[in-house]
Amino acid sequence: MKNRNLPFIWMVVAVIVIYSSLLAAYYTNHINGFVYIGVMLVAFAIMLIPLIIFRNDKKRIRSLSWISIILGVLLCFEAPLLWYESNTYIVSRHAEPIEAFDNSGVHLMLVTTFEIGYLEDKELIMEGLQQDNLDIIDLYKVTNKIRYQSKNSEILRWLKIQKDDFTIMKDNVTSYLVDETNSIEGVLNRNDISGDSVGLGLALSALIGEGTLENNLTFGVTGALNATGDVKAIGMIKEKVLIAAEHEYPYMIIPSENAKEASDVKTTHNLTLEILDVSHINQAISLIQELNEEHAK
Repeated sequence: MKNRNLPFIWMVVAVIVIYSSLLAAYYTNHINGFVYIGVMLVAFAIMLIPLIIFRNDKKRIRSLSWISIILGVLLCFEAPLLWYESNTYIVSRHAEPIEAFDNSGVHLMLVTTFEIGYLEDKELIMEGLQQDNLDIIDLYKVTNKIRYQSKNSEILRWLKIQKDDFTIMKDNVTSYLVDETNSIEGVLNRNDISGDSVGLGLALSALIGEGTLENNLTFGVTGALNATGDVKAIGMIKEKVLIAAEHEYPYMIIPSENAKEASDVKTTHNLTLEILDVSHINQAISLIQELNEEHAK
């Protein structure tokens, strides 16, 4: 007996194959967002034709409706990519490090970024930025991978499924410190900082603020921190190392996962900054204690 669901199954498979192929082509920069969404829109429009033709055939219309719904949902999910299509480069700039707790000696390394739209000529962009006397560190090409990840993160935040990185960082730091965050509340409540790279520095600042840790030296600190004290990799390590060197900090504590990149930056720019990498906050605490003891002798 012939399986009546076979045509429907094949149509679902066809939709999945077409969608997967388009997504792969987009993700690997072989097509742009307009082509990606345009082809999906055409496929959705084509599906409407048999819906009209077989509108009086209840069995067929049910299957075709499900296919159309699947295509429509995928189209709605991917359509916001068009909002990101104009972004071509990300510019990183110097930002002033901050102390979460005054005179703690722990300086949180920040980086300012903004996006360039429509322009593709990197040299032309750099010339324009230099004419505006902006203190630029680097220029990063915006790939479709970056656009896609940004779009997904934005949708998840909008749906309240995912928190932003700074909120996650606050939760992790608060959990690790068991709510002893009075000395760093100022930074935790700021709304002009993004990302999770200040987590390690904030936790160390709080320990100094609470009197648990003593420090009389100057450190640049960057690193994401989870609730159990593990130190995780962060982005834009190059910028943060260069900013620490510019401020003439003798030491900089970074995640071990970023050690290779930081070492390359130090070598390339011939920096005297001593880079100390850690994988857990306890290592950072021990380094601070040891270096303070050495300098006290």
